[in-house]
Amino acid sequence: MIQGQQASIVFEVNGAGVAGAQVDGWIDWDGNQTWASEEQVVNGVYANGLHQVAVTPPLASVVGGRLPASASTAEGRCRRTVLPGRRG
Repeated sequence: MIQGQQASIVFEVNGAGVAGAQVDGWIDWDGNQTWASEEQVVNGVYANGLHQVAVTPPLASVVGGRLPASASTAEGRCRRTVLPGRRG
């Protein structure tokens, strides 16, 4: 990703029930290891399959960092994943 330029994040949902799965994802733009509400880039219910969301890294974002994401279904299952990321 390039600071100040729109980019896309693609993620896949598997094992969602009929109601879909709640997916939440953040990017730690400032690198302080705190997932602030303004850093949330995904928040919604998604069906199984690939999904794409647009994000624009702030000009002041730091290079490097992590992309944490979590998902849960109506049945209450939850999986949290932290992905290494690179910005700049």
